[in-house]
Amino acid sequence: MSMKRNKKISLGLSGLCLLAGTMAAQAMTQDEAIDAAQQKLKLTDVVLDYRDFYGQNIKAALPNGTRVEVHLDRNGEIDEVEGLHKRGFEEEFVRVLVPEQIVKNPSYPQGAFIHKLDFKDGYKVEIEGYGPNIREFKAEFRHDGKLLELKKEK
Repeated sequence: MSMKRNKKISLGLSGLCLLAGTMAAQAMTQDEAIDAAQQKLKLTDVVLDYRDFYGQNIKAALPNGTRVEVHLDRNGEIDEVEGLHKRGFEEEFVRVLVPEQIVKNPSYPQGAFIHKLDFKDGYKVEIEGYGPNIREFKAEFRHDGKLLELKKEK
């Protein structure tokens, strides 16, 4: 009987080792996701804010020094970039994230300062900020470039 118990403990330890290895592999994938985001947006001063089941948050600086918070979903994809200061950040620094069809839309806020860039539900992009002639705006586009909603305050 003690032999069976030892076997169970041995199998339990193997299971724990396997679980620990899986968790280490997952952490590596999360770190790789941070590295990919850092390269894509040319981020500096990257600091992990938190990790959870839904993904991870990092705080960093864009190439011009503007501080942002970047959320990576659990697949490692950037799903939100938010400015940490009221001024926001220049859209040119995140244009690489926005589908080309949206950038070509005449309603796309070229040259705007963005407070928040949010990729929602896998098929739309929400942009909040302000521009030279617009006090505040909120625009929502489908990934194919179609404008779904535009609210402006002049």
